[in-house]
Amino acid sequence: FALLFLVYPPGGGALTGAVYSAKGRGTLLGAPAARMEARLAAAGYTVKDSVGEPADHLAVMLDYLGQCLEAEGQQERRQKRQADGVNKETPGEFIRGELCPWLPALDKRCEKVATASDFYPAVVALARAYCAQLAEALE
Repeated sequence: FALLFLVYPPGGGALTGAVYSAKGRGTLLGAPAARMEARLAAAGYTVKDSVGEPADHLAVMLDYLGQCLEAEGQQERRQKRQADGVNKETPGEFIRGELCPWLPALDKRCEKVATASDFYPAVVALARAYCAQLAEALE
């Protein structure tokens, strides 16, 4: 875990979108974190300061995605959004806009690090593949 995600660089890869964005390369905060903070606030969520991670951390983003997919499946909530006139992005738009752009770079970085176990590189590869497949399915 430490070699993959805490030793940055040369081998490790942070689990935040800002590190992989064109404008935020090398930083832990940037436009992806700000966008996620706005999404979370609009949904009534926040990342507690005690968590110690920015809003665009992969775990936060995947949890948010799960909440979006769950809400999307509930017809009553969808009708309420329409009645309220709220135009929210779809889960597919979120995946394509926020996760798919940087997960391949994280996956490649994890492939290059020699670790005692393939567990974490496999989890990252699985997350990348799942998000790509889900984005395609939701189009």
